[in-house]
Amino acid sequence: NDPHWSAPNSRVNTDNTTYAQQEPAVAINPLNHLNVVSASKDERRAPGPNTETKEVWIETSTDGGASWPVQTHIPMPDNTLPQQSDAVVNFSDNNNVFVTIIGYNNANPTSSNELLVARSTDGGLTWPTAAVNVAPGIGGTDKEWTAIDLDPASPYYHRIYVTWTNFSAGPTFVEKWSSDSGVTWNPPGSGAVAVSNGSFDSGQFSMPVVMNNHHVIATWNDGGGQVAMGISTDGGASFGTSSAAFNITDVNGVPGSQWRLSTVPATTVATATGTLVSVWADGRDGKDDIYFARSTNNGTTWSAPARIPHNAAGSSYQVEPWVSAAPNGRFDAIWYDDRDFPSALNTFHIYASHSTNDGVTWSADEQVTDASSDLNVGIPQGSGWNGAAGDYINVASVNDYAYAVWTDTRSGTNEDIYSSRYSPIIGTPTPTVTGTPPTATPTTAPPTATTTPVPPTATSTATPVPPTATNTPMATSTMTTTNTPMPSVTPTDCPNPFIDVTGNIFYNAIHYLNCRGVVNGTDQTHYSPAGTSTRGQFAKVVVLGFGTPLFTPTTQDFVDVPSSYFAYLYIETGYHAGILSGFDPASCTAHGVGTPCYLPNLPITRGQLTKLVVNAGHYLLITPAGGQQDFTDVPPSNVFYVSIETAYHAGVINGYPNHTFLPNANIRRDEMAQIVYEGIIHKP
Repeated sequence: NDPHWSAPNSRVNTDNTTYAQQEPAVAINPLNHLNVVSASKDERRAPGPNTETKEVWIETSTDGGASWPVQTHIPMPDNTLPQQSDAVVNFSDNNNVFVTIIGYNNANPTSSNELLVARSTDGGLTWPTAAVNVAPGIGGTDKEWTAIDLDPASPYYHRIYVTWTNFSAGPTFVEKWSSDSGVTWNPPGSGAVAVSNGSFDSGQFSMPVVMNNHHVIATWNDGGGQVAMGISTDGGASFGTSSAAFNITDVNGVPGSQWRLSTVPATTVATATGTLVSVWADGRDGKDDIYFARSTNNGTTWSAPARIPHNAAGSSYQVEPWVSAAPNGRFDAIWYDDRDFPSALNTFHIYASHSTNDGVTWSADEQVTDASSDLNVGIPQGSGWNGAAGDYINVASVNDYAYAVWTDTRSGTNEDIYSSRYSPIIGTPTPTVTGTPPTATPTTAPPTATTTPVPPTATSTATPVPPTATNTPMATSTMTTTNTPMPSVTPTDCPNPFIDVTGNIFYNAIHYLNCRGVVNGTDQTHYSPAGTSTRGQFAKVVVLGFGTPLFTPTTQDFVDVPSSYFAYLYIETGYHAGILSGFDPASCTAHGVGTPCYLPNLPITRGQLTKLVVNAGHYLLITPAGGQQDFTDVPPSNVFYVSIETAYHAGVINGYPNHTFLPNANIRRDEMAQIVYEGIIHKP
């Protein structure tokens, strides 16, 4: 296979049966790119072959897909829907991961289909709470997909959207949303929001994406030679009139195939640019090819369809594509391709291509697999399978990696799920995590069923840290600051281990802190500057960065930070040094934990971080005269107002060009390093 892709490929399911696994999904933890979760349709617990026993199983890796030690059946609320299918996996930015499925009874009528979502709060290590029925009693549910709004500046931050085909009403395409991490869904009960709105109701495969303007766009194959589209501008509460996006040609199918093939438009958005890209298998060239279309104006118009692969049009069968986008705007596409087997129809490799110029052009084709698959092998013969070899495969992307998963028959007898990891830079060594990723043996007690993560608000940290004697507020903001020159960091300090920070505007700060043991990378060669840091991770950074003498606690001060927690010593040190405090009782209760709590696994926000830096540096607090505010979104009523004004006037922080600071937004790892560095060199 191509050297950008890991070899050997990794088998995801670890069962010893010869029964089928297919239609895989995959997602990457934004906080730890070695933590990957996959899920698929699986018959490993069938009493025998071809008995139509379909379940969804979940597999979790903490070593970048090299192994998948966590294997678990999706936690169902009861035994009324013993069969499951159509797994979808989504990671949030707080270690929460969601698996969405279709559940149905043994008789397998479409009318029995229900939509359920399960949640893990520890990166997929444990699934202690039963899946939630999204629309109980609605029936007729098929092929759902899910998206999450991960923009901290969005009014719908952390909202989850799911769209699906409702065959009990037409068909038609419908949607529901959750703003409490999948615990409850709106509209409540069996109600749902119409996506297709009386037009373009036919077809299948609706898929939502969250745009940079916080709109939700759903696309689907309307069954009439078009990809249709619906747009919500109000957080999924309603969708405007659906419309045609672009034309497609349905697949022709591979001669001699015993497996079904569909034209599934897979759509994603690059958050760096707001560009939409949709890919699908298209039959216009005779043999099926992979085509794409893109939109740079929020779906208003789309480019003319064009091929992704670089061999001659119609020269090989190319089917079941998928596409994803990394935060930096790179698009990654994968598909089955039989170009290497001209005389062995239905035998394929997985191929891939990438775009680094916003989807305009695509890189040379790369072979992903190190063994071939004959998709006529291992298809379950029960009538409920309908010749399925899997209608789709999957790929997920972050800046430093992409992970592909697919249905694979290299065994020669049955279908398994295999995976491979893409690295943009050839020769990246196998990483060793130096942060706080989940491990196969959790270091803290698994969350209970009452754990309901809720995004923190500005009031969540309203319990202040008592000021020390040196933190006496000033009456005015007349303080002037002379910027201290940045300490020189010579190449002899330490070698730069990070391949992803060269050219970063905050390189000097990252290098300074790394050479002094204050910050680590997410693996041996990546700092992941666009990633986020948790409150626990940052407690360690600020205590080490400011040289705070370590405190040896005799008791545990926060109920959710036991002595086994990796940052226990640093959180206790910060607490007893007056640097940090926990959340108020109401916030602890809302997050399903007792009091006092610190919520160490939540991402730290820009406001929280600034407060900790000011406290750790023992800055003289500034209260501007007359309630003056330097940032339009940090008024005197903001809980972080004094800390942010103090840091601003001390030269520690800057805002954005539009005079905002975004105090409630999760801070990037490179911005974090810069503020800590500035806090160290400017401290009194």
